Amino acid sequence: MTEEGYAAASDWFAGYVGGFRDPAGGLPPALQLKFDHSLRVAGDAARIAAELGRREGYVRLARAAGLLHDIGRFAQFRAEGDFSDVSTDHGSSGAALLTERAREFLGDPSEAGPLIETVRWHSRRREDIPSSLAPEEAALLRLVRDADKLDIMRIAVESLERDGFRDLPSMLPNISLSREISPGALEAEGHGPASGLRTLSDFIIMVLAWFRELNYAPSFRLALRRGVPERLGAELPAGPGTERFISEIKAAALAGAGK
Repeated sequence: MTEEGYAAASDWFAGYVGGFRDPAGGLPPALQLKFDHSLRVAGDAARIAAELGRREGYVRLARAAGLLHDIGRFAQFRAEGDFSDVSTDHGSSGAALLTERAREFLGDPSEAGPLIETVRWHSRRREDIPSSLAPEEAALLRLVRDADKLDIMRIAVESLERDGFRDLPSMLPNISLSREISPGALEAEGHGPASGLRTLSDFIIMVLAWFRELNYAPSFRLALRRGVPERLGAELPAGPGTERFISEIKAAALAGAGK
């Protein structure tokens, strides 16, 4: 992707999000969070691509894919008032939107496939992702999935330390702010759908378990530099099962980072 191509994608994104602003130019808090998240995922996607030694054009494509990955969330929130995936697959709706409108900003048609498939599959369970994706689609998808998880980790850490993540139930209505761990949550490690999470601690376990799913060493290194395993682990209730889980996650993070 050229510099002009990324600028066009960024301008299109800003214009699309502008349609959800109120007359004073503001976004609902949940959509502002999603807008800021998209910017940070774009930055982390580009950072991971650069640390992997990818060419500049690919780094810009990764940044664009990170920027657009959650484009389906904006219309979802307007229609439903939350980010639950029970009734809406925001990846599929975002991919449909880009299939229709990507020509408005893409100068190189060959970039459409990787962008659209990344948006379509970025939030799905790993076992649900088709093996038929083209290699360039699968590689970009893995990179953006890492960047997305990294920023959700960051949001979780900062929100927990600030106010106990009191905004979480407004985004995922089925989750309470209880620090109890639901029966079987440590064993499942969040492998089921997010709709199966019941408490804040269940959510923390799911996020920590993502260290078993990150794809690239730079992703692990970014998470370790941000202190994610220690800071999230400190938010879980003490107990032998919890301590064993946290220890295993820290070991997975260090191994993934090559340490």
